[in-house]
Amino acid sequence: MAIVLTLMMISSACAPDEHLDVDAAVSRITAEGIRAHVAVLAHDSMRGRDTDDVGFVRARDYVAREFGRIGLEAPDGGSYLQPFDLLEVVSDRGSRLRVGSTAFEFPEVIVAPDWTGAGPSIAGEGVYVGHGLVTGEVGVGSGPSLEGKIAFVLAGVPEGRAEEPAVAMSERAEVELAHRAGAIAVVVLNPGGSQSGWEGQARPRRPTRALADGTTPSPRPAAQLGPAASRTLLDRLGAEDAGLSLGSVIIEPRHETRSVRSWNVVGMLPGADPATAAEAVVFTAHLDHVGVGEPDANGDSIYNGTHDNALGVAKVLAVAEALAGSGLRRSVLFLATGAEESGLLGAWHYVKNAAVPLDRTVAAINHDGGLVGVRADDVFAWGPEFSTVERDLEWAARETGLILSRDKGPPFGPSAGLLYRSDHYPFLISGVPVVYLMPGFTIGGDPERGRRAWEDYLATIHHDRADNFDGTAPYESPVALTGLSVRLAWRLANADGMPETHVDAPVRRTRGTPNGYFFREPLPGPPASGVR
Repeated sequence: MAIVLTLMMISSACAPDEHLDVDAAVSRITAEGIRAHVAVLAHDSMRGRDTDDVGFVRARDYVAREFGRIGLEAPDGGSYLQPFDLLEVVSDRGSRLRVGSTAFEFPEVIVAPDWTGAGPSIAGEGVYVGHGLVTGEVGVGSGPSLEGKIAFVLAGVPEGRAEEPAVAMSERAEVELAHRAGAIAVVVLNPGGSQSGWEGQARPRRPTRALADGTTPSPRPAAQLGPAASRTLLDRLGAEDAGLSLGSVIIEPRHETRSVRSWNVVGMLPGADPATAAEAVVFTAHLDHVGVGEPDANGDSIYNGTHDNALGVAKVLAVAEALAGSGLRRSVLFLATGAEESGLLGAWHYVKNAAVPLDRTVAAINHDGGLVGVRADDVFAWGPEFSTVERDLEWAARETGLILSRDKGPPFGPSAGLLYRSDHYPFLISGVPVVYLMPGFTIGGDPERGRRAWEDYLATIHHDRADNFDGTAPYESPVALTGLSVRLAWRLANADGMPETHVDAPVRRTRGTPNGYFFREPLPGPPASGVR
């Protein structure tokens, strides 16, 4: 990429500020500065920043202008914008799932689109798997073969396994492991689900999307069967033994799709050391939110996304401003992504088309969400446990006066899925060490106060029209977490080497183009040991 080829020349022109050390950089971060960015990005004029809306374009252009004002370098072609194309479902045109002589149709079944038009249907022998892939009853080297079969798995996790991070990926782990064991497609059964909840899932307010090549960061099921239909099928089986044959199965996708364009916004602070300037620490925050919907009781129809994720983008802009002129040895890349709310698609596009090659990407630090009205004493992080970046994070937290808490618990236990639900995830499965930061539960020494604040936010504000800008909020936690991430980036950018993934981590250990799988290749043994 052109940005890498020119880094040596750029770095020689970027003289360090002899008077700026890490404490001076952190001192540049203010509540007023972060709040001002949030006020713009969460304004009604941004219309909730949905991927295909003019409001997103306005937000995109605002971030690009801020990158220019701060003095970041633009990547290829002199533009901060990295466009990418998506496909989205307009409507289901008669998709169905046939199991033997029984046919299930929309909306009792949700069939994944045939994004690329490669084939009108998927046919094969169905095999009931249940939770056997994560318990070790079924998989590579154990149980019945899934090679060439259509695997039927259960939603959720096995009883007693919800606190195991990889298992708590729920059916994501099941779908991936089924494909790794040779299945040609996966059907997810939801016998314990809510029928009303299913209706909302079958008719979502926003469309299902994928990159234009049909790919997503995680393998998706070919079909999902609703609660009533799942129970009907399981009753017909008469037993729920892993490996039970369901006979002939045909999955027939029939959808109308359309093309949509989105953008990432990418800027670079070049490194000052010619020996390491081609390597970069990456900051990510998603710029999109969920747009405009039906008016609520107050007549508000805009999902402004103050916390999710105008706040994250504002923190990343504050990091860029704090580090400008710092003369760090390595470069720092700032990435505001599009289409995160559509399945991390902007970050997925980036790791497949990285401005800095992944083998030269030091680590990815992600900001997504947070609380603006309180100041937590601790910090939560997802991802650093897989690599040596954890010790750098411990140092940065300590220097910031925060406690790195590993005891998250509800509502942020493993089953909440924070490990794979934000833009750090495509980097994680690319072998890049990651850190996803959020304020913890302890406030003023009370370990439950923050938990209550998070529970209230998730119940009444998250992805709702109530996520509006509050100009009176103190923004103490955003300032603290921004300062922490500046210290972390400073340490990583000036270190002698890059952090490394632990040899026993379930994710891939080497940086490189991702294959869309969480578990490393080859699997570290049968699923019982590979999923833990």
